[in-house]
Amino acid sequence: MSLARPAALALALSALVGSVAHAQTDVPVIPSSGAALKLVMVQEMPATAAQEAWLDSLKYAAPIDQLVMLYREPAFYADWWAEVAACSGLPRKRAWAFGAVRAGTFPVEGTAQVAYTFARTRIILVVQPGADKRALVEHEMLHALLFDNDSSYQGGHPAAFFGGRCPP
Repeated sequence: MSLARPAALALALSALVGSVAHAQTDVPVIPSSGAALKLVMVQEMPATAAQEAWLDSLKYAAPIDQLVMLYREPAFYADWWAEVAACSGLPRKRAWAFGAVRAGTFPVEGTAQVAYTFARTRIILVVQPGADKRALVEHEMLHALLFDNDSSYQGGHPAAFFGGRCPP
């Protein structure tokens, strides 16, 4: 899906989450230092029929002109939280809200994102087609657990957790 109204989407995101606390992306980015970031390709497991039905219901849950919508965690997220907590050794301490963005990517600090963990507002946003993608959602769940359990964590991908103890 192309992003037809980038200014409207940026405004909707900013209203939803406030100022940016942390960004995560699987999109190629060249930081201002010029150093290339390591990209990890993830083979996605096929969705179950229940997951696909849930994603279909999410697609039609909001008016077509609503660009960002919060949604309740589907039941299968509980298993994903448990798996991420087990592999990381970090307990889930607090609830996080989830939001779906009706676009292929969304802008955060001028960079196209497919998923983003907002630490201060405790919201995990994913592109709508990615809301049932295990690797994408679990990756953001791991960031959430790190924020909840390590007050010095400011984002990023510590090797001990990302590609180390847990899948990427």
